[in-house]
Amino acid sequence: MENDIHIGELIKAKFASSGLSVAEFARRLHCDRTNIYSIFKRSSIDTKLLVTISEVLEYDFIGEYRGDTSIKTDVSTFSVNIKIDGLKDTAQFEALLKVLQDWKDSDETLQP
Repeated sequence: MENDIHIGELIKAKFASSGLSVAEFARRLHCDRTNIYSIFKRSSIDTKLLVTISEVLEYDFIGEYRGDTSIKTDVSTFSVNIKIDGLKDTAQFEALLKVLQDWKDSDETLQP
């Protein structure tokens, strides 16, 4: 199975939209700032590091390699997986994303 993903560029794009500084990102990855720039240039990456980056940036990079079309939103202990092909149209999908984003931005929590 061939995968044309340049993981470093994808990480860089997700990092850019994260609002984190390079220093904070490096601190959370337990490395120095120069290593962050090195990660952005990599076309492949260690799985353990990728899992850590996924947790820090709250994005499923492993799913990119699997070709997973699920959208995963983790908020505290709340996790939602949605198959895109299960939605009838993009309007439904956009409405669902808005509801999830509004919930994520609210102070509401789920009780077990």
